Amino acid sequence: MKRIILFISIALCSLSLFAKDEEAVNPQGNTQSGVITKTDDCYVLNGKTMTKDEYLAFIKQNCVVAWESYQKGQRLWKAGWGLLGAGIGTSIIGITLMCVGDNQYVASPGANPAAEGMFLGGALTLGLGAGMMAGSIPCLIVGGIKRNNSHEVYNEVNGLDETAVTFGIRPAQNGLAVVMNF
Repeated sequence: MKRIILFISIALCSLSLFAKDEEAVNPQGNTQSGVITKTDDCYVLNGKTMTKDEYLAFIKQNCVVAWESYQKGQRLWKAGWGLLGAGIGTSIIGITLMCVGDNQYVASPGANPAAEGMFLGGALTLGLGAGMMAGSIPCLIVGGIKRNNSHEVYNEVNGLDETAVTFGIRPAQNGLAVVMNF
């Protein structure tokens, strides 16, 4: 029993060795440090609210990794919207070609071989447009996530946690209890 109590007490004392020091040196050499949190379109650093433009200027100056994550997300976001727009346009052209080819074929079946080719070309163009629209969905999702979560990249790079985990011993009903707050 003494060995178990000794082991538990050594384990509890050694927890402080593995805990992160909140006042550790900032590895990026930032002029300001602290956890950045996001609420709607506002960012909060040390109680100071920043607009999106102020936040972008802050991470551009203070955290290259977070800035690159935001830029990558912005590029994916724009590519997703570009693919969506091009896919819609290509699909409209494909539907138009299919309609024109079908109308020409119905008007004089077999007389105009170009009508069948126009219908087939329209179907292929419509398929290409649908593929472009489907490909835009992951670009929009991933781009939006990277843009919106760049503050989390900043917190990770700088070794900051949004929630601090603390260990301790508190009195309980039957004696002492080990407590972990997070």
